[in-house]
Amino acid sequence: MRALSLFIAHRPVRVRMVVALCTAAGVGLLALAGNVRAQAPLPNAPAGPGALTSQPGGPTPSLPPGGKTGLPTQPLQPSLPSRPLDPKPLQPGSPQAPGNLALKVGCPADGAPLKLTLEVTPTTVRSGAQVELRLSTQCPVRESQRAEFTASSSDTDPAAGQTMVDFLNQIPRSFWQPDATSLVIRFTPRGLAANSLTNLSSYTQYPRRVASNVLPLRIEGSGSSAGAPPPASAPAPTAPRCDPAVTLNAIPTAVIGGANVPVDITFSCALAGESVVQIISSNENLLPRPPGGTVRMPANATRMQFTLQATRTGNGSVTLRAVLSQPAGRMSEPDSVIIQNN
Repeated sequence: MRALSLFIAHRPVRVRMVVALCTAAGVGLLALAGNVRAQAPLPNAPAGPGALTSQPGGPTPSLPPGGKTGLPTQPLQPSLPSRPLDPKPLQPGSPQAPGNLALKVGCPADGAPLKLTLEVTPTTVRSGAQVELRLSTQCPVRESQRAEFTASSSDTDPAAGQTMVDFLNQIPRSFWQPDATSLVIRFTPRGLAANSLTNLSSYTQYPRRVASNVLPLRIEGSGSSAGAPPPASAPAPTAPRCDPAVTLNAIPTAVIGGANVPVDITFSCALAGESVVQIISSNENLLPRPPGGTVRMPANATRMQFTLQATRTGNGSVTLRAVLSQPAGRMSEPDSVIIQNN
């Protein structure tokens, strides 16, 4: 009985200890959940009882009276923002087909360039300093053509006008290429003696004239034309191309059968090389052609003589002709010889 009473007397103590241990474990779990909540705050979490507040120097958990945080034991998952569906979803684009008219909007139908723009660097020009002319268009140039430039000035000083002309004449010959939208010209002008205020512009010619903007340039002359390039020497005179007229002249007006007939052949101009002349007889039974039917005119000669022999039988009139066969040229005027066989 004494042992039973001792067991009954000590049993409530053990129950109280178990309850105390469970209570301590629950408080520890709640404190751990509060620390996790303080270190990783949820976005857009509503404020309310048990919410954590931040203090200067770092987040500090704040518990309401009674030690209850009111937080769930599992961390909340952030929710994605809801977005309404686009009633017009994107459609895959289709590439422009070749020759699509939409690609040619704004370009003239005749293929002329549109809005020709001229730029010059630098805008103050000096002798011996490089100048860059840059031309550009919005629509490509369809035909190969030379880039043309024009200049004007309001200066009344003849020296200023001459400087403007010297500058314009030194722009190199440059050509637009088909389907090009830009052209760059670089050169170094020299011999610009006087100061000049020049207005420079450019233009295209084909299929029609399109003028660029007018760009003002200031030319600062060197005061001397010593550095000007020497004038281009005149090309050596070239002899005009010789296309001679051939003339035949039979010396006798009448010959007897079997006689020799001297014939003169004359060129209106001399050829640089030897030439071959074909002789044609209207009646070879009376006056045969020379051997092979041709004669040779020496180089740089305008006159020569050859001999034909009349036949011994027959009589009548013979017409001679000459043709320049090498190189090709004109036929001579006809010349007649009368053959009389006595």
